[in-house]
Amino acid sequence: MLNAIHRPVAVSLACLALCAAPLAVAKSPGAPAAVQDRAPGAKSALQAKVDAYVAAHAPKGVAVAVTMVDVASGAVLAEVRGGQPMAPASNLKLLTSAAALDVLGADFNFETLLISRPAAPGAADARPALVVVGDGDPAFFDIRTLSAAKLTTDQLQTAWVQAAQKASPAGFREVVVDDRVFDAVHHPATWPKDQLDDWYGVGVYGLNFHNNVFSVTPRPSKGGGVDVDVFPLGDFITVQNTARASRDRKSEQFIVARAGNILKVAGVVPYAPEEPFRPSMADPSLNFGQWLAGKLAAAKVSAGPVRRAGGGEPKIGAGDTVIHKIQTPIQSVLNRTNRDSYNLYAECLLKSMEVKATGHQGSFAGGCAVVRQVLAKRLGEAGLAGYEQIDGCGLSKGNRVTTRQLAGLVASMDRDPQVSAAYRTSMARPGMEGSTFARRFQGVKLNGAVYGKSGYISGVSALSGLVVQPNGRAASFSILCNAESSKAAFDNRTMKALQEGLVQLLDGEMK
Repeated sequence: MLNAIHRPVAVSLACLALCAAPLAVAKSPGAPAAVQDRAPGAKSALQAKVDAYVAAHAPKGVAVAVTMVDVASGAVLAEVRGGQPMAPASNLKLLTSAAALDVLGADFNFETLLISRPAAPGAADARPALVVVGDGDPAFFDIRTLSAAKLTTDQLQTAWVQAAQKASPAGFREVVVDDRVFDAVHHPATWPKDQLDDWYGVGVYGLNFHNNVFSVTPRPSKGGGVDVDVFPLGDFITVQNTARASRDRKSEQFIVARAGNILKVAGVVPYAPEEPFRPSMADPSLNFGQWLAGKLAAAKVSAGPVRRAGGGEPKIGAGDTVIHKIQTPIQSVLNRTNRDSYNLYAECLLKSMEVKATGHQGSFAGGCAVVRQVLAKRLGEAGLAGYEQIDGCGLSKGNRVTTRQLAGLVASMDRDPQVSAAYRTSMARPGMEGSTFARRFQGVKLNGAVYGKSGYISGVSALSGLVVQPNGRAASFSILCNAESSKAAFDNRTMKALQEGLVQLLDGEMK
């Protein structure tokens, strides 16, 4: 137990601004009732406008579903195909993040520990082990999250090396990485196999490192060569650079790819890219241990071999000393999940829910089961018809959700005083730099404020969120567009224009 650990120099470097029983999820104060059907009778003006707009703008071969809900009452304001199960793409993150707030709580922190573990009595090597215990934090050594807290990777690295030096000037017999908080299934089986090497398809680990990617930036150098900046860099990765420079900006034709523990940079590089390439790591947990051991060696601290913790070892044992820790508040993870649509963050929230709810290792299936329990609590069991969740982020095409479920859940969360502020804050706003809404709603006149989440995978485009008027009146909305066949003409720019036009109609009727 944590309260039994010796902590003479336990430190928290950064608090990043940024249910014990799964079958008995308590009803939150102010938790709303299920979504209410529209009253029978003549169509409302908004319903008539939505019907006409969808009929006029939905391309042939594309199914468009829409639900708009008054937040205060839960009443459906307008709906088209609201009960039809659809692939939600990244709008699924709104379900995952809502459930995470419900289960983990708005004050939850991910916490990664650096521990000095004493050798067993009579051991030939009396030096302690250096143990890194992961908590599934997706933001561990994430440059963007650190930057928001006015920190750098160098500062965090220095703090951990100094803590290790102080704990054992004689060095360590070994470095142990403990990522057992999550199971060893790192990708859902239904994720596209050709996307697992990209940043949005990285594996999910109990100890994540730098978003589980390498940042690779090729830069033309003098003499026609190409310099390559890589982070993190260490003995665990080899860079093969055969690229050449060119002054012709039209000649850009280069690749950055990882094959096992080899990073290959090849082709013609006329200029440094604005953003680094981000190929995935093969094993971020072990890579972090190897990287840390290299930094310790550079500081003249012997680190010994690096290994992963075994099944019988305690996560935190008697005599262990926490010599450093890094905490990431859930709000930072929610923001990266919904504003930036980062898949890794959604999946770590998903698996962490099972850990909190059951005490078991976090898994994709277990996390999805917990999400379902939260939805049943907030929407009612009858409201879950057609719902099927396979992952936390929506990358799998097998996920199914209705617009009524999405809009109903968003309304439920916004009505709940315990979670409404954190949930609304996690969503993107039009023009928000760095978010998926940076260029949304340009030229669209709105009276109210829009908070939302976009989504796209091949053949699927989605937009869900809230419209909030200056007087405080709020309505939730969900718009899902699915190609009905691979032959359907599906242009995401057309889908975005349709979605934004529907939100504009809702906004206009709320004045």
